[in-house]
Amino acid sequence: MVVIDGPAQKKAPPPPNHEQDQEHDQNDQPPAYGTPEGTYRVPVNGENSPLLFPTAGYPNAPQGYSAVRDTGRGVEGGSGGDGGRGREAPWKRFVKAFLVAVVVWMLAMAFVRSLVWSIGGHRGRGAWGDYPIPDGLKVSECLPRDKWETPLRQAQLDVAPPTAPGLARYPAASTTSFELPLSADSLYLLSRGAYSGGSVDVVTSANQKQGSVTVVVTVKYFHEEMRDAVMVCRVERRKGDSGVGIFTPSYMWRGDAVYVETLIVLPEVDRNVSPLHIKNLETDVPNTLHRLHAKTDLITFDKLNIQGSNGLITAVSLGATNARIVTSNAPISGVFNSTGNLSLETSNGAIQVSVKLHNKEASTPNKLSIITSNGPLEANIDLTSSSSPKKGSRDVAQPQYDVETTTSNSRLQTNFWRFPTDAVLRFSGTTSNGLAKAQINAEYQGAFEVQTSNGGATLQHHTQQDPSGRGRKRALKVEREGKTYVQGAVEWVGGRDGGRGKVQMGSVELATSNGEAVLVL
Repeated sequence: MVVIDGPAQKKAPPPPNHEQDQEHDQNDQPPAYGTPEGTYRVPVNGENSPLLFPTAGYPNAPQGYSAVRDTGRGVEGGSGGDGGRGREAPWKRFVKAFLVAVVVWMLAMAFVRSLVWSIGGHRGRGAWGDYPIPDGLKVSECLPRDKWETPLRQAQLDVAPPTAPGLARYPAASTTSFELPLSADSLYLLSRGAYSGGSVDVVTSANQKQGSVTVVVTVKYFHEEMRDAVMVCRVERRKGDSGVGIFTPSYMWRGDAVYVETLIVLPEVDRNVSPLHIKNLETDVPNTLHRLHAKTDLITFDKLNIQGSNGLITAVSLGATNARIVTSNAPISGVFNSTGNLSLETSNGAIQVSVKLHNKEASTPNKLSIITSNGPLEANIDLTSSSSPKKGSRDVAQPQYDVETTTSNSRLQTNFWRFPTDAVLRFSGTTSNGLAKAQINAEYQGAFEVQTSNGGATLQHHTQQDPSGRGRKRALKVEREGKTYVQGAVEWVGGRDGGRGKVQMGSVELATSNGEAVLVL
């Protein structure tokens, strides 16, 4: 219905005189054409005449149009048979049109998605889009789509890694495996793509063939098309390396997801002999959690680099010379042993770990870095040593350790339970908007500084007997002290040193803001 309104200013023009028109030849009149039935409003007295004037009063008006009259309560009359019913409000018409448009759009998108999905399923992996394979990576032996197998049972590997929550919702699963040489310079697992997330478990098994590593990849899914979009390949970065790559497209049309479970199975050795030695193990798997079940009495690594994101990392009893453990938006927990350097890093997650640092060479310090943000940090640290002075030297064998623990917006707790005699510790512990507390073994000798910006700085010192049994006395000196800071030094003096050389001192720095700082010596 077309409605043309105008403000009430002028009267409508009188209808033309049809009696004069009747004198004209009837043949000069054009034939009457039928038009769609409809009405429009006739201006009343005092209103402007619209550009389109009404047909009321024309005896030869085309059929299908009729005059209407505004009664003040709606529009009456009209050939549509709707007289006496009020006009529909414009906003209602708009809402109806909008809803119709939305429904049409949704149906069209569903059709397009279904069409693309059908085409993609028949065209193979190339129809999924680009696979984000890193440059310089040699890819070979990718699993054909028809070679997936049913998952291996627990009895075949004699391992039972815990299952991540929520996996039961996937009704189907397929698996494949690769065997890698244990003698490789570097063993690694790599994943890339929008749907490559999942879990990684590192385990040992008595059934695993000696001299080899098995990587078992299990994909959980709803539809086979999603499973077939996952590429699992043997990869190589450089000569002497051996690894497995898991790749999915950068994007997919279908909304379904997959979950990738990876099992790295290492062989077990007799517990009465030395642990199995692995040169280097690396994982680089975004959106993936790690569970490290290999124990330090069975497996040791020269180098270990575990890198995930948006997933926790936990270790039963991990042993390595040098290790770097990294994730984000998730916690890190467990037991870690290192004879070199160890780094534990996350963000927006808690860290609760026990760490053993063993120093083999006094001239080379062990380094420990534990870093998070927006989460509590608790580290229980044992410092041990097998280092000794050089032959003929009167100097003291002083193992050295550089330790850093850092968080923000949460509590920091660092405890040094074991401490070699005459060891040199350089420790820095910082947080913000939370308590900072450190407890140092009585063997510690060196400077200390405790400070906060808005809270109390406290030094707790307890009288101790000489842990080394040499009859030394504990000497504590506080150089500066205030409400928000304490600074000084502590050492062991006198005793039966037997002409020992000069002893190097350590340092302890503990700081926070908007919280209390407490150092226990």
